[in-house]
Amino acid sequence: MYSLSENLNKSWAFFVRLFDDISKTIILIIFQIIPVVNFIVLGYGYEIIRQGDTIEEPPPLDNLGDLFFKGLKVFIVALIYFIIPVIVVILILGTTIFNIVFYQYVRWGVPLFWVPGVLLTAYAAVFLIGLAVSIIAIMGIIHFIKTGDMGKAFAFNEIMDLIKKVGWDTYLPWVLLMYIACYVIFSLQNWVIQAILSALFTVFFARSAHYIYPAEVATPEELEEKPKDN
Repeated sequence: MYSLSENLNKSWAFFVRLFDDISKTIILIIFQIIPVVNFIVLGYGYEIIRQGDTIEEPPPLDNLGDLFFKGLKVFIVALIYFIIPVIVVILILGTTIFNIVFYQYVRWGVPLFWVPGVLLTAYAAVFLIGLAVSIIAIMGIIHFIKTGDMGKAFAFNEIMDLIKKVGWDTYLPWVLLMYIACYVIFSLQNWVIQAILSALFTVFFARSAHYIYPAEVATPEELEEKPKDN
């Protein structure tokens, strides 16, 4: 298995090859800027994960219809994973703010300067809940892409076995890094910059996701031990 540093270094080396064809990079960013059309970018990431070691640089940006539907599948799986936590967080956040601003302040005189603290707590809760879900969801999505079976995204026993093969000491820091990067990007107020960074990050993330998946990764030592064909 690749260590975390090896994974990130190899993923970066793959990512920078994206700029060998700057027109492809620009088109990818334009697709990401346009709502719904940006499923194509998700589908592009899907292909990078699926093709794995058969490609040494970002693939051509073609078969856009196919990329769109693959990206849509990834979106649906992610939505299933995150919809319940999002609803729970919204309900808790909404109830808390209403309780403080429109009830406690009027009735009990609770200072409104408490509200930022409540919001900060709510954002922390969103971050932690999202991270907890991501630990399973990310490997589930990778597993679905690698197998071509959408149902494998929710094969929890298989997902846990894959994580164990990677090793929690490698997988958890990797998920945390990827999650923080996504969290920072999608927290940006400028949606154009957000779209540019998310399009670029998709390429890096997809390659790194390929390397974190244990089924297709072997160390040089394992390759040397593998019997050679005569």
